[in-house]
Amino acid sequence: MIPILITGATHFSKFQLAEIGNLGFDVTFIEQEQDEILFDISKFEIVICNSLFIFHDILQFISLKFIQLTSAGYDRLPMEYISSKGIKVKNAKGVYSTPISEFVIGRIIEIYKHIRTFNENQRKHIWEKIRDLDELSEKKAMIIGFGDIGKTIARKLQAFDVEINAVDIREPSAEELESVSSWSNLNSFKNALPEMDIVIIAAPSVNSTYHLFNEKTLMLMHNESILVNISRGSLLDLYALEHFIKQGKFLGVVLDVFEEEPLNQDSLLWDYPKVYISPHNAFVSKRNIGQLFNCALDNLMLYQKSIENY
Repeated sequence: MIPILITGATHFSKFQLAEIGNLGFDVTFIEQEQDEILFDISKFEIVICNSLFIFHDILQFISLKFIQLTSAGYDRLPMEYISSKGIKVKNAKGVYSTPISEFVIGRIIEIYKHIRTFNENQRKHIWEKIRDLDELSEKKAMIIGFGDIGKTIARKLQAFDVEINAVDIREPSAEELESVSSWSNLNSFKNALPEMDIVIIAAPSVNSTYHLFNEKTLMLMHNESILVNISRGSLLDLYALEHFIKQGKFLGVVLDVFEEEPLNQDSLLWDYPKVYISPHNAFVSKRNIGQLFNCALDNLMLYQKSIENY
């Protein structure tokens, strides 16, 4: 049997863990990734985790051959070491794309339709029409990071007749080029920023994307634009952002992720009427665990086959 370590970041049930065991895996489960591990970790060939290697030295996992992440991002892994050792890695591709895309669209609609004001007026028993509601139709949206999450957001925005402008570090396929109005890389996307009504940050956290949205970048966006960050907090310079918010820039700013989480209770961002804060929550759905389990199961079976065919 193949030794596998599974952490509580999966939220798998005992029945799901048993199903993995029935496939020929010797399952060891730990609830908290940050806790001290008191047993021998050198035997594990597979690990299913989120942030395990932030708290534990990957060098001690001398038999490690495959990592299944519970996240879409790879930024919590020592990728240079993993690549040098030929360790296979799979992320939770597709697991969170639907809930995140729905969350993003919900927030954008909330801003254009002034839902926050209607809710406040209801609380105060105020009957007052709002005459400057807007619509998504014919808006221009730029999606920074055109992976599975970015593509899912794009498809759903296109159903509202939104023009999609994609940005990614890689070269697009012919199919991807046909599905969007334009495609830019990180060196050229800023040229189109002044025309964008909506900018959605969905790119991974890597050296080239650190504070990609800084004072110079944010300055290019027009005053009635909407900015959304659902990737990683490190892509957005909050000090620069707050500077522009104070000046009245932006129709709305949606922040689900931050460089330091949780966001400090004393942060001024909580109190700006145009800022919409959530606690790294956009990915959550009642379907998450089932989707993640199916994703992990598929990848584990593929790993088994790769060993059998070796």
